[in-house]
Amino acid sequence: LPPRPPVSKTVIFSSLNTKNKLGMSLKGSLVTAVHPGSPAECQGIKAGWLVTVVAGYDVPNIKGAVHMAIRNVLSQLSEIAITFLIPSPPLTSVARSLIV
Repeated sequence: LPPRPPVSKTVIFSSLNTKNKLGMSLKGSLVTAVHPGSPAECQGIKAGWLVTVVAGYDVPNIKGAVHMAIRNVLSQLSEIAITFLIPSPPLTSVARSLIV
């Protein structure tokens, strides 16, 4: 069977529930890990997904850009919408990740 086309999913996090930590590790825009019991895990986010939009703005796949965008929005607003691209099959990475 051919692979499925990628699907997008938008998740809204409340900073009251996250304490400014979403509980996922990133390498660029790639989610490399989701931490047990975290807001990200509770929202069903999986390693291998890609962050494409933060608070309505496209984010580049540049080291630290997604991490910085999420931190900046969470420091100013009570909630944040993040859109993920869910590739099929999921992407993987062996490189070091930033934790958000």
